[in-house]
Amino acid sequence: MAVKEIGGYFGLEQFHNQEYYADLVAVNTARNALVYLIKAKNIQKIYLPYYLCDSVAKVCDREGCAYEYYSINKEFLPIFDKQLGANEFLYVVNFFGQLSKRYVQTLKDRFQNIILDNVQAFFQKPIDGVDTIYSCRKFFGVPDGGYLSTQTFMQE
Repeated sequence: MAVKEIGGYFGLEQFHNQEYYADLVAVNTARNALVYLIKAKNIQKIYLPYYLCDSVAKVCDREGCAYEYYSINKEFLPIFDKQLGANEFLYVVNFFGQLSKRYVQTLKDRFQNIILDNVQAFFQKPIDGVDTIYSCRKFFGVPDGGYLSTQTFMQE
């Protein structure tokens, strides 16, 4: 039996025989997917749930993007009734893969500008027109990697 040497960086495609989200924007971290969106969409303010890792707020601070917190209910759904202004986005976390496509589409229809954090729901496919962030590190033994589903691309 031949033994393959282990060490260094594992490409995610080694676990699936092909890149799982080859049609999405590949980034080195989910945080940088958010940076990409802030720059590409000129986001000025993001509404974040209180129940969230502080790394997202740190990205906002570093990028000069204002943020404000909102509450979630016991089902981890947003409690949010504000009108979004121009260049404002609602950041929605799919904490345990609990958000259905229909529910996300309802949020998109209501607020227009949403960012879906699928860091904890890697295998839930992107929804057309919904900016969605994925992280590889939460599901696979890789040191980094993330994906962004968006229809807004930065100019090179």
